[in-house]
Amino acid sequence: MTATSTAFLCLGLCLGRKVYRTREPLPKPTIWAAPSTVVTAGRPVSIWCHGSRKADRYHLHQKWAPGSWRSAFPQGPRDKAEFPIPLMTPGLAGRYHCTYESRRASSAPSEPLDLVVTGMFDPPTLSTLPRPVVTSGGSVTLQCGSWQGFDWFYLCDEGRHGHCQRLDSQRREDGWFQALFTVGPVRPTHWWAYRCYGVFSGSPHAWSSSSGLVELLILGDSRKPSLSVLPGPVVAPGDTLTLRCQSDVNYDRFALFKMGEHDLHQQRAWQPQAGLSQADISLGPVSGSHGGRYICYGGYNLSSEWSAPSDPVDIQVTALLPQDTLPALSAQPGSTVYLGENVTLRCQTGSLFDTFLLFKEGDIGPPLHLKSRYQDGVFQANFPMSPVTLDHGGTYRCYGSLSGTPIQLSRPSNPLELKVEGDPVNITPSVQTPNSTSGPQVPDYTVENLIAMSLSGLILVVLGVLVFQAWHSERRSPGRVIFSYDHHHDLHDHHCIIIIITIIITIMSITMTTIITIIITIIIIVITITVTIIIITIITILITMIFSITTITITTIIVTIAITIITITLFITMIVIITIINIIIMFKRKTPYSKEKSSAHCLKFRGAERGDAMTSTLRALLCLGLSVGLRTPVQAGDLPKPIIWAEPGSVIPAGSPVTIWCQAAMEVKEFCLDKERSPEPWERKSPRRPGDKAKFRVAHMTQHYAGVYSCHYHSPAGWSERSDPLELLVSGESGKPSLLSQQGPIVASGQSLTLQCHSDVGYDRFVLSKEGGWDLPQSLVLQPQAGLSQAHFPLDTVSSSHGGRYRCYSGYRLSSEWSAPSDPLDILVARRLPDRPSLSVQPGPRVASGENVTLLCQSQSPRTTFLLSKEGAADPPLCLRSEHPAQQYQAEFSMSPVTSAHGGTYRCYSSHSSSPFLLSLPSEPLELLVSGPQGPDYTVENLIAMSLSGLILVVLGVLVFQAWHSERRSPGVN
Repeated sequence: MTATSTAFLCLGLCLGRKVYRTREPLPKPTIWAAPSTVVTAGRPVSIWCHGSRKADRYHLHQKWAPGSWRSAFPQGPRDKAEFPIPLMTPGLAGRYHCTYESRRASSAPSEPLDLVVTGMFDPPTLSTLPRPVVTSGGSVTLQCGSWQGFDWFYLCDEGRHGHCQRLDSQRREDGWFQALFTVGPVRPTHWWAYRCYGVFSGSPHAWSSSSGLVELLILGDSRKPSLSVLPGPVVAPGDTLTLRCQSDVNYDRFALFKMGEHDLHQQRAWQPQAGLSQADISLGPVSGSHGGRYICYGGYNLSSEWSAPSDPVDIQVTALLPQDTLPALSAQPGSTVYLGENVTLRCQTGSLFDTFLLFKEGDIGPPLHLKSRYQDGVFQANFPMSPVTLDHGGTYRCYGSLSGTPIQLSRPSNPLELKVEGDPVNITPSVQTPNSTSGPQVPDYTVENLIAMSLSGLILVVLGVLVFQAWHSERRSPGRVIFSYDHHHDLHDHHCIIIIITIIITIMSITMTTIITIIITIIIIVITITVTIIIITIITILITMIFSITTITITTIIVTIAITIITITLFITMIVIITIINIIIMFKRKTPYSKEKSSAHCLKFRGAERGDAMTSTLRALLCLGLSVGLRTPVQAGDLPKPIIWAEPGSVIPAGSPVTIWCQAAMEVKEFCLDKERSPEPWERKSPRRPGDKAKFRVAHMTQHYAGVYSCHYHSPAGWSERSDPLELLVSGESGKPSLLSQQGPIVASGQSLTLQCHSDVGYDRFVLSKEGGWDLPQSLVLQPQAGLSQAHFPLDTVSSSHGGRYRCYSGYRLSSEWSAPSDPLDILVARRLPDRPSLSVQPGPRVASGENVTLLCQSQSPRTTFLLSKEGAADPPLCLRSEHPAQQYQAEFSMSPVTSAHGGTYRCYSSHSSSPFLLSLPSEPLELLVSGPQGPDYTVENLIAMSLSGLILVVLGVLVFQAWHSERRSPGVN
């Protein structure tokens, strides 16, 4: 009986109520916030808790809230849970930690997480001391300050995922509060970008709005770019000002810096042609603040190191000085002058100016500067030009400036047009006064043409001599075989020598400006230098005595006579060489060549008789003479450059077809497609019918076709400029990355937008592609942790053009192959359509878990699609086609059965099929509240367990009573 009682007792104890008790601690979880622990007020954020796969429930605890603040069931593999906060407010900021529990135990609490809300106060200012340009290994000071009495300032490093450091604020005598942060040593392996915030000690989790982003530039040793100003360095208020930074190094981006300021203007580079890169940074419309000294830097996307600085450029703004008297500009002796004469441009005014500047229209170089002199009751400066050349012709204006404000100029003088008359001198370069800059000049090939004509005449003379020699030899020995492959006849050495001379002359013709031509020309000039000097001196003296001729004309005659003498000397020298060759031939005819010697000595031709060999030599010389043609300068006209694009896009899967289109603004004869690093046009094509575009088809995309393309065209007016570059990429089979929007798939017009492409593969670079777009922006790759890589693509202020479908690709720096594309991400731009739909819920905004609910979105305007979005959700919004009952456009979004995950704030939008990525204004928010049990219900199980336990206890009591009663009836019996 004792054994039976013990068994029932154990069974009763086992069937107890299900009560959770902590018996042994589990490993503590980890906690983090996404996208960051620093959240702008009104933006969503999610707190994640990562524990064990055995976890049944996660709990989020806040420092000021007793017990568990929120609970959530695990997601995915049950090792983490998300606690979304759809709308960040100051009341939700604070310190959090999380725990999790299994059926038998609870974990220890995680490390604390400080969640901060920003935007509570006006932003401070962040600047660099002395400027945001620092050498590698150096340090820089960042100053964060404000007129508000902040107790602390936080400096957050954007390149290290928001890592922040805190300093106490210091109050200056003028009431300015600031903190100085020392950053360094800086290295090019890190992206050095910072923001700062101000904080009061009474609310440490409520921060101010962020300051502007400050990025540090790390100087390297790469070649400096050049900086120019369009339309020129002197501009008027309201003008459009463009600074062009360019280099013959293939930089990916350029940065513009103004001396004395702390901001950097960055611009993505483009390639006007192979091997060049440039960026145009627009600063218009011009105001007085644009005056100053600028420099620019070049850099690469995958490095934070920048080039050496360009040479500085000064921008001067006119019409900013208060003087009422305009400068007056005059020319002495007059505004019409002849070549070689002297002229002086005088700028004068009755107002006080320290400096006068002379500017020529069309020049992009700096204007001429002269200190003013006070004479005859006026301030003036004289700009001499002597001797005058054609380059001096043009329209001039002058300005005045004060020494205290050198970048601010007076209003311009009246324009003065300087006319230069006379025949242009093309033999010598144009003479320019110091500090004058002219535009691009047409190349002058006069000297080269004279040398080419001389060589052509020399070749014709040699050709005539060879023809005469061939005719004379034919009469003396008709039919004789000269060149034979099997060496049955003699091989005449003089033909080999003639061919060698022909090759030398060919090299001279092809490399007209090379060292070979220069050396040969110098040797010939040295031979005849004495005779040439005597003849030139005599002719110059005679001409000077007989005629009154200017210096430039004498120089022209001297050069012409010298070239003539050199040509005659070349003829005589070649005749002497041919005579020496004939003497050698006559001498060597007495000693016939052996087969071995002749075969190793010269070129051989099978069955070629004298006429054939002679024909080959003559043909070579004739082609040589025709190739040494005149070089005629041709300047391309101002034809508009074509546009280039690819269909179906710029990123093509391997093996798929792609078509490159080139279109001009007029009818053209021929299109040329150029590929970067290809010396010749990649392909030429004429339109099948008279038109303005042509297509270049690639049937199967491979690595061979990947690269940067441009196109140009030929019309009756000449050749056009090259189009903007088009980069064609080929995608491969490697793992595709993921693309998401930090602001969500729906963004409002005017809002900032950043797309993030990330992968669990350590890629070196990412590229972003938009369907129908031609530009392929690349971004600097960040590695948040080992084995992961990601890139951020800021798209600036959102407009209607940002709406569309995006994909991103990843690749390696040493390979031109890219990964498979990410899943598409649709960016929808709200507030672009005028109407605002209405959102309602049936049966009501409060529902119990397990019930059915319908959200109804309606609009009075004709719309084809309605979209339902939930705040804080990263998933794309729900889309339904519009229905049209009772003159209402509407869509019904059904949710059944409702769970706690459906709770939240909803808005709906409308769109039209003609522009599916542009949405209407959002509806008023609708909050859906879901009530009911949040977890499993063990009530029935507990009642059954309690009933069985009671039954067992009754049976156990009966057995005990029976045993006691039997003991009393038969005492002494065991």
